[in-house]
Amino acid sequence: MNELAFIDSECIRCGRCKRQQAAEGMPALACGALARELALAEDSSQLSPEAREFLLSCSLCDACTTGCPRLISCAQLVRAGREKLLRLQPELAEEYRAFRVDYRENLFTALRAAAGFVYEDALDAPPVQDTQPGGLSPGGEDGISLFFPGCSLASYSEALTRAACDLLLSAGIVQGMSVYCCGRPLANSGLKAVHERYEKGFLELLRQRGVSHMVVGCPNCFAALSELLQSHDVGDITLAVLPQVLLDLGLRYSAGEFASIAVHDSCPDRSSLSFAGATRALFEAEDLRLLEMQDHGSNTLCCGAGGLAQVCGPTQSAERRIRRLRQFAQTGAECLVCSCMSCVNAFLSSSNAPRTCHYLELILDTPIDWQATQLAFDTMQLHYRHLLTLPLAESTRVFDA
Repeated sequence: MNELAFIDSECIRCGRCKRQQAAEGMPALACGALARELALAEDSSQLSPEAREFLLSCSLCDACTTGCPRLISCAQLVRAGREKLLRLQPELAEEYRAFRVDYRENLFTALRAAAGFVYEDALDAPPVQDTQPGGLSPGGEDGISLFFPGCSLASYSEALTRAACDLLLSAGIVQGMSVYCCGRPLANSGLKAVHERYEKGFLELLRQRGVSHMVVGCPNCFAALSELLQSHDVGDITLAVLPQVLLDLGLRYSAGEFASIAVHDSCPDRSSLSFAGATRALFEAEDLRLLEMQDHGSNTLCCGAGGLAQVCGPTQSAERRIRRLRQFAQTGAECLVCSCMSCVNAFLSSSNAPRTCHYLELILDTPIDWQATQLAFDTMQLHYRHLLTLPLAESTRVFDA
């Protein structure tokens, strides 16, 4: 039984997901009904307008199925649905070309090139068995420990990425850093086979380099890597979330710039709350009030940038961002704090955006120069845009097929 047929058979049509979907301005479609429509479709014209809109504008936040009595994941359904849609309408794949992280020419590498960010990637160093100068040094009997910041953090702020890495290096927690992608954009695009091939290559690279531990700086990456290791039954590589590591090192917010903050929880963190709890703990101080938005923790709402919805559903994406910012305004907090750099960027893209910070900016006292970031975006559009439209046949794979 394929994934769509399985979800169709599991769904009891209780309507719980439909109520949340309607509240977020999405077409209200029971997961089972959508799965059945997709499974039966033999041509893209056989999909209803509502089904197409749902597939292309869903943020993959899983808010609608958080309390599903059958434990169905709407995000899992939509990824399978996008895979089916791409088979029926292959030209849609071009919409996601910039996010083809299985090629070296993608949005994140282009942005780093435009900004002049250059990182020495530990995974590109010779294997641990290699004794030539410049090789990645073993981290002891337990193998190599790496800092894995994630594409967004590494692409938006070199200074903040290096500040976090330098701290971990000086504490002896990691021996290097990698800015490889976790591969999640491929899964979100519906490119299942491509995603699986990328994951296989990435996992093999981790093993070749003797990686046994990774400190992860991105909620999306942590969720993706956790799923990767679990699905391949990898028990010799462990993960830790960066805010918890910083907490264990004794770091706390003490600058005193704000009297009150509200934390926006990232959607991929809604199950484990690994970033949510540790981030709040970093801001526990007598002179700082931590205010909560109406929907937080496991019930958090999307910032609008989730699931690549901004690519094919920009209107719905903007509506989600505005709805979340209204909740923030209701708290009366002075600063909106995020653990995901994509969330920060999404909120700051709004007109009259509130003061919004990545938690690392405040904990490490390293503010992001967003004017420089915008200049990098503009430079990328002018001089690197061709990389994002380069035919795949002329592009360079990250891992050999």
